[in-house]
Amino acid sequence: MKKMITLASLALSLASAHSMEIETFLDPTTNDVSALIKDPVHFGSGMPFSGYSSPSSENGVCVALGYERAASGSLRSSDSKYNTIRVNSDGIVVAGPTDYSITQIVCLNYRNVFPNEKSIKLANPVHPDSNLGYSAYRYPSSENGVCRAMGYIRAAAGSLRSSETQVNTIRVDYSGNVVAGPTDYSITQIVCLTTRSGVADTNVPANVPAHSKF
Repeated sequence: MKKMITLASLALSLASAHSMEIETFLDPTTNDVSALIKDPVHFGSGMPFSGYSSPSSENGVCVALGYERAASGSLRSSDSKYNTIRVNSDGIVVAGPTDYSITQIVCLNYRNVFPNEKSIKLANPVHPDSNLGYSAYRYPSSENGVCRAMGYIRAAAGSLRSSETQVNTIRVDYSGNVVAGPTDYSITQIVCLTTRSGVADTNVPANVPAHSKF
């Protein structure tokens, strides 16, 4: 029972910072502590996990949230599409699709250990030298290049969203080098990733935005 309370308090402290609901249960036979997590969100980007047409790995979602693994088949998804994060079985971000989000999953054995990668959702990013936004549509910038130009390692594939009007922009290549300055629709959102030192997450952001419906 003491083990269950300790794990529950850790999980609930994270949940309270991210508007997630977590209920924990102890299996007296296996000593596994299971957590029913409703509306899980990725800690770095604050975005929900993809759950249907481009689904995240069940185990990967739980690993990304600091757990050992998922209860197979426990994933449920929403009826509407959102901007989401897709993770692989190691909890590493692989994409940022518009998809039906995960509304419920059961994770086992909270460990407070996270993938050695950190993500951030950037709104209306601008080039650090010119202060112009990045081209997104007619003359699109490389997603990875945009993130590299701002000091990150790579982008979550497909996480780029664009504006509805054309403005003066900067176009960058895969390495983040400026190759043009077209008038184009600008990037309004992108998810960038970098590695972080250590695996115990002591800096989970306190204010994560709610679901951003596409």
